[in-house]
Amino acid sequence: MKSQGELKRRDVWNKAKTMDIKERTLADILRRFLDSHLIKKVNHGVYMVR
Repeated sequence: MKSQGELKRRDVWNKAKTMDIKERTLADILRRFLDSHLIKKVNHGVYMVR
């Protein structure tokens, strides 16, 4: 992931598809990143990398 800036879930999903990551697995990964404060949810589907 980038070191800073906003990420849209759609962009992350497109990258995850190229890595053969399923959508539910991606949701779990994003939830873990939120819980460990690596990313912050700004809006619906928009995340800020810390």
